[in-house]
Amino acid sequence: MTTAPSLPRSPAPKRPSRSLLIGLVVIAVVVAGWLGVRWTFQPEESRYAPMPDTAGPAKGQASALTEALRARGMTCSDLYADERLGLRRGCYRTDFDHDVLTEFEASGDGTIGRIAISVAYLGGHEDGAREEFEVLVGDVVKAAGLEAADLVTVSENLAARGPHDRDLTLDWGTGTMSRPTVSNSQLALRRADWNPSASPVPPLAGSLAQLEQIATQLGFSCELPTSSGLSCTKDKLNLFAEKGSKPDSIGRLYLSADTGLKDNALPTAVAAQQAILEKLGAPETAAFFAALPANTAGARGYAGGMRTRVTITDTHLQHTAGLEVVTP
Repeated sequence: MTTAPSLPRSPAPKRPSRSLLIGLVVIAVVVAGWLGVRWTFQPEESRYAPMPDTAGPAKGQASALTEALRARGMTCSDLYADERLGLRRGCYRTDFDHDVLTEFEASGDGTIGRIAISVAYLGGHEDGAREEFEVLVGDVVKAAGLEAADLVTVSENLAARGPHDRDLTLDWGTGTMSRPTVSNSQLALRRADWNPSASPVPPLAGSLAQLEQIATQLGFSCELPTSSGLSCTKDKLNLFAEKGSKPDSIGRLYLSADTGLKDNALPTAVAAQQAILEKLGAPETAAFFAALPANTAGARGYAGGMRTRVTITDTHLQHTAGLEVVTP
């Protein structure tokens, strides 16, 4: 019996190269951002809680930008919002892998006068940093009403590869774009006719001398104050304060807790920071830290007229929390 000859097999279809697939994905992301397609940035650890959004109502361009940023998963808060003085607002996303912010100023009618964007991907998670920055820039230039020629200038600078730091000359105003690494990008824009009102927010209450006295009362051991500030320690706590623009004033207050294997760094830091701020006469800022979700992954925001920041390290071997207050 003769065996029928086997038919030749068709060659397997070639799969597209990995670089081609990545390129297509990047193009899709950028186009989606510029066309206004919803693109949200979801925390990788769903068990961690985001910060509450405390920003009030806004008008015109400020309202449009706020809603666009909220749609991207960012939470917003106000340094001040006043019909006569205008608005200063920040929208943020902070967690273990990302530190993303958009801060802007607007007039009472909502016209945007100044914008700052910063995107940083942490811990080696830089794959989406470039795309996320481009999406945020798309939101900003759309809300601010840049004309076609300015959009071309911005898009040309976005397309540039490699580290760079560039000045932007626009009909809308002036700006700078800085991209020192793959995972870090910043953009700052200022409208040509922007003349903001003086901030109505006073600096952080108290003095370095008063802070040293408070810290000592709370059981901290402080080194002799230096020309730059104050440093104190207590058990697992470290307290640093930097001088402000006025003599003996406090420009920055930073308190950290390192509890090692014990998962209580955040409440330990919050209890100490709250006590210090209340004695300094900053109860609203103290309340911000007291209201932090126990499972927050980090936070930024304005509270009680201060810029605040919370950084968390949460691993099997280390638990740390850092609480920062800065006079804007």
